[in-house]
Amino acid sequence: MENHLVAELEALKKVLLTMAGEVESQITGAVRALIERDSARAEAVIAGDGAVDEHEIEVDRRVVELVVRERPMARDLRLVF
Repeated sequence: MENHLVAELEALKKVLLTMAGEVESQITGAVRALIERDSARAEAVIAGDGAVDEHEIEVDRRVVELVVRERPMARDLRLVF
């Protein structure tokens, strides 16, 4: 793989890890809200869902751009798909 492709994949990995951390936090908050019957916490979890959605859209955009621009080999796509 070219260095540019490696850099793009690393940037994509960072966004995915950030999104995963936010999802983990959301799940923890949702479980606590359910167990404690805390509607305010549940509302906070729901309100935070937009950030996860934005990361998902960013990941989708970056993957499409990466495939179109770099035309990676099949072995490279294992990291993306």
